[in-house]
Amino acid sequence: MFFDDSNRYFDFLYIFYIIQYMKDHKIIIEELRIENERLRKEISLLKTNFPEHYCLKINERLEAINEIIHFAVSEMADIDFILEIICRGIRQIFGFHRVGIMLINEEDKTLEGRVSFGLPKEYIKKLKLPLKLKDGLGMRESVVRAAILGEPILVLDRTKDPQYINRKKYPEKSFSRQFIVIPIKTRKKTYGILTVATSEESSLLFNDQIIEEIKFFTEQVSILVENLMLVENNEKLHFQILGSLAETIEAKDSSTGGHSNRVVKYSMFIANRINLSFEQKKDLHFASVLHDIGKIGIPDQILLKPGKLTKKEREVIKTHSNIGKKIISGIEGLENVGNVILHHHERWDGGGYPMNLQGKNIPILARIVSISDSFDAMISKRPYKEPFTIEYAITELINNRGTQFDPELVDVFVDYFKD
Repeated sequence: MFFDDSNRYFDFLYIFYIIQYMKDHKIIIEELRIENERLRKEISLLKTNFPEHYCLKINERLEAINEIIHFAVSEMADIDFILEIICRGIRQIFGFHRVGIMLINEEDKTLEGRVSFGLPKEYIKKLKLPLKLKDGLGMRESVVRAAILGEPILVLDRTKDPQYINRKKYPEKSFSRQFIVIPIKTRKKTYGILTVATSEESSLLFNDQIIEEIKFFTEQVSILVENLMLVENNEKLHFQILGSLAETIEAKDSSTGGHSNRVVKYSMFIANRINLSFEQKKDLHFASVLHDIGKIGIPDQILLKPGKLTKKEREVIKTHSNIGKKIISGIEGLENVGNVILHHHERWDGGGYPMNLQGKNIPILARIVSISDSFDAMISKRPYKEPFTIEYAITELINNRGTQFDPELVDVFVDYFKD
């Protein structure tokens, strides 16, 4: 048994319900793969709408579109990275001057720039338009109108339309002669807009063929975005729930308040310096928050003991990594996080616990959390000690590089503080 009293029993009951909640709200990405197959079948139907001499080019473009969707579905990355894949692909396939995606922010009711090719990155990231219809029909008004009304807006020659001539609001060389704004929407809701445009000098002209293909492509993007947004929101919710659980555990001991958040900060210092993948960073973030979750199974008289622990009590404390692993193993998708929690007290020289792993046999994320956890423990007050200085903690990390800690990761961490 992990608990020795009724309060601890209810702690575990709380965890159980959280795990069940996560299982019940799992997002199935398989829907995207089904839509990807449906797209293949619709290619032949779409081609029949145009004269025979168009068919080869349509086939090439739609097959390329299909490959982009397939690749985007298979990529395990953040939503903006996947949207970049989509925008880059559509720009290359059609030869447009500019392609961009803006998504609706439900919290502040705005349309936010997410990715764009053809406009400066810093410009699109700052672009935030209130979701309010205004008089006139400039470029900004067009994208907002399309998002609110859920209907496409097509301009075939902006140079001849006085509503679109003003260039002052836009970066140099970004003026578009023709453009189409298409809502990214499903039957359920509108998520944003996709904009494609040609430059003043471009010889590419929008025709029925291109417009139909863009609309068709946007339908597939809409399904992809819907699922990505669901996954992103679900992950945020899961992280908030688990973060609250970590805070509940820390609340048992006032001296550890904020410890998990600081471990996250230090761990991400290292992660960003060694260029971990998006998935690795996400797992590291979860693991850093939850590395001590197993302490919920340690009796308070041992966990909060102000004096030195006995040998038997130290062995009980050591079980928290196994307990944490068992708790997290009940949540699908967090298997790697569970392994980090299990091994974050291993030592580089093999003298750690629970499995006496050595060197690079210890998962790299666990090696990172080990450094971050130890550093924060040294500079924080505990029932059994006063806080050490940062200088002392850094010296201890250096003195134990190659014995307790991964020497290369210690160097990365120390260099960060020196900088």
